[in-house]
Amino acid sequence: MKKRLAAFAAALVVLGSLTACGDDGGTAGNGQTIPIGFVSTRSGLYSTYGIPVYNSSRLAVEQLNDAGGVTVNGQKYTFTLEECETRSEDTGAASCANELVKDKGVKIVFGGIATEAPVIMRVTDPSKTIFFSAAGAAAAYLKETNYMIATLGTNEWRGEAEMLGIRQMYPDAETVGIVGINDASWQGIEEYLEAGADKHGLEIVDKALVQTGTTDFSSALTSLKSANPDVLFMFSSGGEVTSQVIKAANELDVAPVMFGHAASCAEAKAAGIETPFVGNTFIGANMEAPTDPKVKQLIEDYQEFTKSDDIENAYALLWNYDYFFMLADAIEAAGTTTDTDKIMDHLHDLTYEGVEGTITVDENNGGIFGFEMCELAKGASSAIEYERVEPPKP
Repeated sequence: MKKRLAAFAAALVVLGSLTACGDDGGTAGNGQTIPIGFVSTRSGLYSTYGIPVYNSSRLAVEQLNDAGGVTVNGQKYTFTLEECETRSEDTGAASCANELVKDKGVKIVFGGIATEAPVIMRVTDPSKTIFFSAAGAAAAYLKETNYMIATLGTNEWRGEAEMLGIRQMYPDAETVGIVGINDASWQGIEEYLEAGADKHGLEIVDKALVQTGTTDFSSALTSLKSANPDVLFMFSSGGEVTSQVIKAANELDVAPVMFGHAASCAEAKAAGIETPFVGNTFIGANMEAPTDPKVKQLIEDYQEFTKSDDIENAYALLWNYDYFFMLADAIEAAGTTTDTDKIMDHLHDLTYEGVEGTITVDENNGGIFGFEMCELAKGASSAIEYERVEPPKP
């Protein structure tokens, strides 16, 4: 672990150029290579998240290789990233999973967003391919998989963390009303939100759920307003849904404060939020106004790597990033590049100190780490502040 962290720190300043797609591995070195499949979403509906996720993954691979890669049984290995683009379509995800796993024979896959995760999992799991997924829907399928790791945490921890975050940020709140999209992500986390509310002394007084594709939330919010909640909990996947809910909530004055699942304070500001707002983007670092030296270094390196100072949805940089370094540690500890059962065992044994802080993978294959929740104390006119919510001690 200490060797990996030292090598990682040294590599942070050694960067290369951006290429469009295909086989990308940074500095190859003189040893053999370990291919990692990457299911990308750089176009289509999820592209605003898919682009930073893909580029930060490429950056991690290059930094690992520049630091010397891994050594297994005396043999030096570096990594290559084998990309396949889905265009944000489930059919594309299925095609990519088959190409990477069945045709190319990769044993490790990253990527896939939203509903793509279970599609990919149905290909990776039977072949014992480890699949690191940052999709919100991934957590809903952890009981059906032995080889998929949900990098944004288990539904158990995410559900509790959000209610704990409400308790920490709004200590006088007693009731919560939920508006959101009734999709697989919601169905997977609902019971854990309810359990978290009960554990932290909150009552969910009403839920107004709509179907995917809804653009007008006025009716749902009007119904919710009649329950008079202390906190309006917005369950969304960010982006346009966040903006639509906030604008309708502003007009209807549903609750005195708002909490956003998978919604950043930058998005809330852009939508003109008028009430105090707390957002949880499921990462363990402040990416919008960083103070931690490791976070600042990552952002600086990413900007140099992409040759651009503009980072849309900066928090998505961390959806996979630290897990590449965890994977490298696990491969070295397992002493194998192909026995994924041994690699999984060592991933479960790891405690990794990354950009997001302390990260572990629990027995349910979910990443466990503290969340940095953002706050707009007085709405859009406020500066963005942060408060950390840590997982309970075992």
